[in-house]
This record gives sequence, C-alpha cells and structure tokens, in this order.
Amino acid sequence: MTALPATDQPNETRIPGAVSAAYGLNAKAPHRKAALAFVDFLGSVRGQNLYNRSGATLPALPSNSFSVDPAVAEVARRQKDGTTVPFMDQRWPNSEVQQTHFEQVRALFAGTTDIAHALAAMDSAYE
Repeated sequence: MTALPATDQPNETRIPGAVSAAYGLNAKAPHRKAALAFVDFLGSVRGQNLYNRSGATLPALPSNSFSVDPAVAEVARRQKDGTTVPFMDQRWPNSEVQQTHFEQVRALFAGTTDIAHALAAMDSAYE
C-alpha cells in the first residue's frame, strides 16, 4: 500500500487507515469473566502482536514492539506520523448506511438506478 499524493506538498497527503476489527461483549454473555479476560488479552501488547501479525494488520495503538508486515509498512509509518484518516464507514451513524451503500453500488453497475436515486437512498439511510 502507498498513499497517492493529494497535492505537490507531501505533508498534505493522507491515507485511509484503521484498526482491522472491533469486538464487543454482550452484557448477558454466559462466560462474561472469560470474555473480559480475552478482551484484555487482545488489548495487551502480546495479544495485539499475535493477532495483527497473523492477519498482516496493524495494532490499535502503534507500538515499537510490533513487527510490521511489509504489505502494511506504509500505513504503519503514517499511523505513527498521524497522517491517516478514518475510512468513511467509521463515521456512519448506523449499520444500514453501509448495506445501502453496497446495494446502491450494485444497482448502479446493473443499470437499475442512477446517481441521484443512489444518493437519495444513502441520505435516507444516513438519517
């Protein structure tokens, strides 16, 4: 991966980058104590390194103890430099927006909708 320059000024270039997964714990989970211990492990330096090395992704918090896979070295450098921006879906207010986005892209490729209708569907899902 590499960032495409936004302008002739390298310090203005940003690359989308994000943590690869998010986890949650159901309040009524039957094995709550074990689940919390697993979440704590995933958040530890050891857990982050094991999980992210096996998936060629980056830890949630940049760490000097993490060996970066060459495929994501550029993103890791930019994460440490603060020159990443969140993916658009990280700021969407609900899960319906992403599903609507996928449906509208498919419909555009299939020729069953146009841009105005696709954007109206996205606006409706966003609200």
